[in-house]
Amino acid sequence: MADDDIYERLADMSAGHERTDTRPTTVIGVFRVADFDHWAAGYAKAVAADSALLGHRVWRSQDDPSTVMVAESFDSRSYAEAAWTHEATREAMARDGIDLTSLRYTFYDEVG
Repeated sequence: MADDDIYERLADMSAGHERTDTRPTTVIGVFRVADFDHWAAGYAKAVAADSALLGHRVWRSQDDPSTVMVAESFDSRSYAEAAWTHEATREAMARDGIDLTSLRYTFYDEVG
C-alpha cells in the first residue's frame, strides 16, 4: 500500500466521523521513536491530513531524545478516540518508527 493511502484514509476518517459528543478533549501521548527526524516528517503529514485536529504540540525529552510527547486537541472525545485508535493511525505510527509497545496516551478535559 502506498504511503499516501494512509493519509487519505486518515482524511476520510476525519471527514466521515460522526461525533457523539461535544466535549473538547486533549490527548497527551508519550512514546519512543527510532529516529526523531523520520518520525517528525511523518507526523507533519499526518496532522496536515486531519482537518478536524484543532491544534497540536510536540516535546522531545531532554534526557532521552528518543522519547516524544505530543498534545493534540479535538472538538469531541469521540473524535479523539477515533483518531488515536484508527487502523491507519496505527499503521502510520509504526511506519514512522514509533515503538508501539511504548505508546501511552490519556484523554484530558481543560479546566479553568
